[in-house]
Amino acid sequence: MGKGGYLGGSTVVGPLSGWFTGVGVPRAGTKASAAKSSPTKSQAGKQKEAVKGNPADLDGLRTAYLHTILDAQFRRQPLPNAPRKARAYFESQVQKAGGALRWARSQPEFETFVKKKRKKYGGELPPFSVVAGIAPTSAKAPAPTPIASPIEILREDRKRVEQRREAALKTIRECDAQLLRIETELLRLDPIK
Repeated sequence: MGKGGYLGGSTVVGPLSGWFTGVGVPRAGTKASAAKSSPTKSQAGKQKEAVKGNPADLDGLRTAYLHTILDAQFRRQPLPNAPRKARAYFESQVQKAGGALRWARSQPEFETFVKKKRKKYGGELPPFSVVAGIAPTSAKAPAPTPIASPIEILREDRKRVEQRREAALKTIRECDAQLLRIETELLRLDPIK
């Protein structure tokens, strides 16, 4: 068989799979085979109540929502919606805080997450006003900058690449000078070569 040929599907066959013995596989016409796979309405309601009432679930959703808000800010994208599982809860919290960005700043993990996002995306957190249209919360915050046009972005990219190219050329010149010194020293010590 040639390269990249089909090697089979992903069926897992093992001692507990029921492949050979039929154990764990409902037989046709039994009650287990006719059971529905989707939850009933009462089960769906219990799941929603569990999310609302369980602080661990809310905490996980809260941190995930905080991450998505920060990701949107670093990418200069519109703010995300609150998680569906607890949308009413988060919308009330966001409204009390005065907006999603102020809610994000009020979270205890905000600074820690911003540091992580800085490492991931590089640079500083853009002013919240750029994307959301909300005035910065502190008086010392920089004035909002308009979103750059594609031409300006390309010019900035070109400038950045030219700077990296100049740095690389400088390193090459330094390496050439070191090689010249080494060759000169070799010729001085071993003139036969």
